[in-house]
Amino acid sequence: MHFDMILGQPSPSSVNSSATVSFGCGTHLGGGLIETPTLFDGTFGFGPGPLSVVSQLSTREIITNAFSHCLKGDGNGGGILALGAVVEPSIVYSPLAPSKCHYYINLESIAVNGQLLSIDPVAFLPAKYGDRGTTIDSGTTLAYLFSEVYNPLITSMVPQFSHPFVLAGNPCCLVSTSVDKFPLVSFNFAGGASMDVKPAQYLVQSDFRNAGLWCIGFQKVESGHQILGDLVLKDKIVVYDLAN
Repeated sequence: MHFDMILGQPSPSSVNSSATVSFGCGTHLGGGLIETPTLFDGTFGFGPGPLSVVSQLSTREIITNAFSHCLKGDGNGGGILALGAVVEPSIVYSPLAPSKCHYYINLESIAVNGQLLSIDPVAFLPAKYGDRGTTIDSGTTLAYLFSEVYNPLITSMVPQFSHPFVLAGNPCCLVSTSVDKFPLVSFNFAGGASMDVKPAQYLVQSDFRNAGLWCIGFQKVESGHQILGDLVLKDKIVVYDLAN
C-alpha cells in the first residue's frame, strides 16, 4: 500500500496519486456527535461509501466487499480486524438498510433478562428524510438511544440496582461484588439476529472517588440517529458484508 496526502475534498478523478489505496485521517473535527453528519466519517475509512478502504480493495478484486472486527472488552483496548469475508457458521446476519454514509441496521426490539420491553416499533424506524434509525459505529464509544427507547430500558434496569443515584445524568450504583448480578440486555434485529450485552459491557466503571462505582453507559438522545457503539460491540464478531 502507498500513502499520499489529499487536501480538501477533490473528486476521485482529480486526485493526482499513484496510491493503490487512498485513505487519510482528520486532525480536527467540531460539532455535536449526533447533530453533525460529518462526524460519522470514521477514524480510518471503513464506511460504506465508494472511497472507503474496503470499497477500494473490493473494486480491485483484492478482497470481497466485507470486513469484520472483534473488539476486546477487557479495558485495555485492541482486538481483531479482518478484511474480506469471514467463514463462521454460527454467525446470524441481519440485513443492512441502504445508506451511502452509515451502517443502518433494523433494530426491532429490546429485551431485559428475556422480557421484551414495551416500545412502540415506530421508534426504531428511520424517518422520511434519513434521520433517526439505528446505526452501527465502532468509532463511537458508548451507545445512544432515543428517549422513547432509553426511558423504558432504564426503567426496567434501575430497580435491580441497590440504592441507585444519578451522576452526570447517568444512573449509577456502588457495587462491592461482581456486576454479573445485573440484567442481560438483548438487542433484536431483523432476520432473527440478536446481540446480548452483558452487565460488564454496558456498565462503565467511574473514576469518581470510588472504584466500586458503576454507571449505565447507555445515553439518551432526542434527535439524529441511534448509535450502537463500542459499548455493545465488544467481545463479539461483527461482520459488515456489503457484497450480499
